[in-house]
Amino acid sequence: MAKNIIIALLLLLLAGGGGYFYLGGTEGVQKLIGASATRENEPEPELQLYTIEKVLLTLPEPGQTRLHHAQLDVVLTSFDPKAVETFKKLDPLLRNIIVERFADKTFSQLKEMKNFNELQSDVQRAFEAALVKYKVNITLLDVKLSKLVLQ
Repeated sequence: MAKNIIIALLLLLLAGGGGYFYLGGTEGVQKLIGASATRENEPEPELQLYTIEKVLLTLPEPGQTRLHHAQLDVVLTSFDPKAVETFKKLDPLLRNIIVERFADKTFSQLKEMKNFNELQSDVQRAFEAALVKYKVNITLLDVKLSKLVLQ
């Protein structure tokens, strides 16, 4: 029985020593401990917001000669720290996508719309497709209409 305990202790010491050398001695162990402490102390990524302001739309109304207009603001969110700067550069493209998404909407449709989730999702899918098409490596978290004024 004593032999079994001694053999078990020797195996444990060998395993510990092997692990110590595998990690690179004292430096490797410190790096391992430091890496896990760094991950624990890393701040959570900050939410980035970019607003595309004052997108102006002309909305037709079947049977009327008078044109209606809409003004809207769209907010894009991401946790990528480069997102705001990238979205600033892409602003003209993003505005065009918004205009395209609203091109088939009438004044009455928007006036009577109660749930904008489908419309927001449609705009988000179009933005995501454009990011892929132009090889922009930004993860778009969400797209929201923050303002919609109809007249």
